[in-house]
Amino acid sequence: MRAYLAGPDVFLPNAGEVGQHKAAVCRRYGFTGHFPLDGALKLDHLGSYDRGLAIYRANLEAMTACDLVFLNLTPFRGPSADAGTVFELGWLIAAGKPVFAYSSESRPYAARVMPDAYAIERHDMHDNLMLHAAVVEQGWEIVSVPEPSGKEPLAAMSAFHQAVELAAERLHRPDLS
Repeated sequence: MRAYLAGPDVFLPNAGEVGQHKAAVCRRYGFTGHFPLDGALKLDHLGSYDRGLAIYRANLEAMTACDLVFLNLTPFRGPSADAGTVFELGWLIAAGKPVFAYSSESRPYAARVMPDAYAIERHDMHDNLMLHAAVVEQGWEIVSVPEPSGKEPLAAMSAFHQAVELAAERLHRPDLS
């Protein structure tokens, strides 16, 4: 089974290394992991705008080809998940792909948002209710495991390992779900 590895991990300075590690974890559990930076996408000849379009198209192609997704919902550049990852979540749910989500942040969304003049969702959910519900309505949970001290929280490796293990149990042994 081909697994798309979505998340803000692509912005890490060692993104390629993180992607290779996550793909190796996938292999141990019978999945073929595809990290968005894996492809042989040639961008050097393109301007910045066209590079963005090419990356978008390549990611859509990879998501179309996948059987399931491991989605990193660790907050990025604010209290909520990465905007591109959120788009991918919606697209993958609409395409009927199984979504297995994880995060290194264990506090609920309302605990991460600074109070201001606007209402705050207080539904005891990991992130915005539309993101959380999209995952939970599939019969899945968002695996939240804080990273040990000294480990990169954005990569969310501890939670990723648990999510892949749980997905393998569920998909390879459906009688356990």
